[in-house]
Amino acid sequence: QRLINNMHKLFEDVVIEPCLLHGDLWSGNISSDKNGEPVILDPACY
Repeated sequence: QRLINNMHKLFEDVVIEPCLLHGDLWSGNISSDKNGEPVILDPACY
């Protein structure tokens, strides 16, 4: 309860900026091309 009551203090000087977020990044999204270079499949940025 003490944390909840004081949590706003943690964000007093925080500047919120938009950014891309991947909602489904897991090992099934990782593969490699014919040269062995890593690639990420289905990035689905939100």
